[in-house]
Amino acid sequence: MIKKILLFIGLVLGVIIITLNRANDTSGMSSLALENIEALAQDEGSQFICFGEGCVTCPISSVKVLWVGQRSIP
Repeated sequence: MIKKILLFIGLVLGVIIITLNRANDTSGMSSLALENIEALAQDEGSQFICFGEGCVTCPISSVKVLWVGQRSIP
């Protein structure tokens, strides 16, 4: 009988610990998602758009891209 009570208490404590651990996870976003947001925001002030993979050098990052365009800023 004591073994059953101890097992029940252990299960209840396990559920409580798991619930509290999930409740404390406040980020809501993975590190990959945050890195993507930062990468997209880096060139917000730039007037160029670089797209694809190719042989043209992007003036923003010096990476070889398919084409480079220029934004029309109103």
